[in-house]
Amino acid sequence: NCLSQLDWPVNRKDVSLLDEEIDKALLYLNQSEALRLATQKTKQTSVFQEETKSDATTVPTEKKSGRFMKGHKVLARDEISGYYFQGAVVDSVDPHHVEVDFDHGFSQIVNNQHI
Repeated sequence: NCLSQLDWPVNRKDVSLLDEEIDKALLYLNQSEALRLATQKTKQTSVFQEETKSDATTVPTEKKSGRFMKGHKVLARDEISGYYFQGAVVDSVDPHHVEVDFDHGFSQIVNNQHI
């Protein structure tokens, strides 16, 4: 390989590990960007809802219960890897947990705070 021809004291395995860490960092970066955009959209929606509440002609909206219903599409944290993935709610286990069927192929019980 090129590094050994240049007498670099870097092992091929170390370069591979570094490459894997860079890939993980990029994944974290992409996930944080997606979460930031989702947060901005949520804040914009909240501001819009507050503005419309002050308007006397607005029809009152239904209160959000905070519970996730079966079939809701969610961005939830995989408790094993710590990464956030898209999925759908399968069932509500208790008031604080739901079972999520992740798009990458498995189900997991997730705390509502991680959705």
